[in-house]
Amino acid sequence: MAVLAASALAIGGLKFVHSAVRHIRTLRTAHQQVAQLPVVGDLCVVDSPRPDAYALPGRPHRIVVTAGMLRSLGATEREALFAHARAHNAQRHYYFLVAAEIAAHCHPALRRLRSDIRLAAELAADEAAAVGDRKLVAVAVARAALASHDAGPTPRPYLTLGATTGPVSRRVATLLKPSAVSGRLPRFLALVVALAVLVSAGATLAAAMHLHHEVGEAQGVVPR
Repeated sequence: MAVLAASALAIGGLKFVHSAVRHIRTLRTAHQQVAQLPVVGDLCVVDSPRPDAYALPGRPHRIVVTAGMLRSLGATEREALFAHARAHNAQRHYYFLVAAEIAAHCHPALRRLRSDIRLAAELAADEAAAVGDRKLVAVAVARAALASHDAGPTPRPYLTLGATTGPVSRRVATLLKPSAVSGRLPRFLALVVALAVLVSAGATLAAAMHLHHEVGEAQGVVPR
């Protein structure tokens, strides 16, 4: 049992390191690609027919949008899409994704947390962009998602967020209702993620201590 527990911890640690290295590499590659393109403010346009748009975290923050996405939306819809992406960067939603990723690797029961946190981040960005016109943002999200779906999936770094992420139908339905989201949502979200990380870290620490005790008993170092 001690060997199995140690093996499980080692495998979990290796998978986490592999995941972290992969995400860092994809973000670095994305920033290198953006650095070679002209940037207007925080907006970078990629000459690609595939419709896509997302918030790229890092220093500096960027909003990456393809020419195909710009052609798929009207002028006001494009502004709504940019406001959504800027909300992701301004509210630093990528930190929540990192915390959810760590929690998922610490405990298998928290893997579902990744999709829940991603959806919550999208809803928060929707609300931030919908201050002026909720219907406009709903239409922009729906049209952007439809254009992306017709073109097929586009690979992007895991820590990026965009208007086409998550269950779009649920997000559009929420936008078409009166706002019921308070400004404390990001703080509440951060609290949920922090608690999840603490629980998963505590469980991992307890398992490691138990493993150490079992190994000590097996070797006769620790009294039974």
